[in-house]
Amino acid sequence: MGDALIRVLVLVFSVVFHEVAHGWAALKLGDTTARDQGRLTLNPLPHVDPMGSIIVPALLALTSSPFMMGWAKPVPVHPGRLRQPWNDYPKVAAAGPLSNLLLALVSALLLGVTAGVGNRLPDGHAALEPATFLVRVWMTGIYVNIALAAFNLVPLPPLDGSWILSRLLPGRMRASY
Repeated sequence: MGDALIRVLVLVFSVVFHEVAHGWAALKLGDTTARDQGRLTLNPLPHVDPMGSIIVPALLALTSSPFMMGWAKPVPVHPGRLRQPWNDYPKVAAAGPLSNLLLALVSALLLGVTAGVGNRLPDGHAALEPATFLVRVWMTGIYVNIALAAFNLVPLPPLDGSWILSRLLPGRMRASY
């Protein structure tokens, strides 16, 4: 399986996981909208944005772009349904980037386990092909998820970082922001 396909698959899984994390956080904080609309699933179909989930990642992969980007349909969150909208909406926003950091950490741990398999092979034996494939998957998982977390923390609307920053700013600065 080519690196381009691995990058697209990891990206799609990661953006879906990111959106589910927003919905799950909203549910835990009182908003059932994502659950009610069937969006708390890792099945990518309810999350697919044709342009952001298929066309852009595929074009970037096919052109051997040095970077990968894409997006899923945002999970619906109604701040007014949260128990404490002022405090809870930034938590919902933070859940997405935090989920990507979690995926990067899991990928790093799995990379360590998988790479350890190759290190235990007797001298003179070729590395196991499945282990080589998994090393590529986990490396991609680390890079893609760190990039997604960092990008989503940029404090520009509609990115998650803007909602987090707006909660932290003092009143006057928040109004002008």
